[in-house]
Amino acid sequence: MPVRDAEEITIELSKLNWELLDLSYRFEWEDSNWATKRSGESDEAFNKRKKATDEWSKKKGQYLASIVRRVKYEALQGRVVAKDHIGKVGFKAVYDMDPGAGLDVNYKVLSTKPTGEVRVTEDTMLSLVESDKNW
Repeated sequence: MPVRDAEEITIELSKLNWELLDLSYRFEWEDSNWATKRSGESDEAFNKRKKATDEWSKKKGQYLASIVRRVKYEALQGRVVAKDHIGKVGFKAVYDMDPGAGLDVNYKVLSTKPTGEVRVTEDTMLSLVESDKNW
């Protein structure tokens, strides 16, 4: 039976190193407490922190959309995958720069449509889930 073309694929990438993508990144922006007003904090100070968090969320979405495109076209197009397929995506496809340490990023296929073995094509819709763990 021939391998069908994938309509949709969802993959999970191992935890990303955001500092490599954006030198202004601060890990606090990922903490939900960072966006909560602290006791005794002025509105001005809180709004400044909140604005930085909101701007990071928008920028992170742009980074993730860019990563999805690079992973799809530079790493996965033409490959045959199935649910629970694991592999590595080249460092350059994720971080858009030559590797300093040569660390590729692990991925796992969470779902495919249709189910079973499918081929990633130009028409495949690729979705990305970021893991909070390195694996």
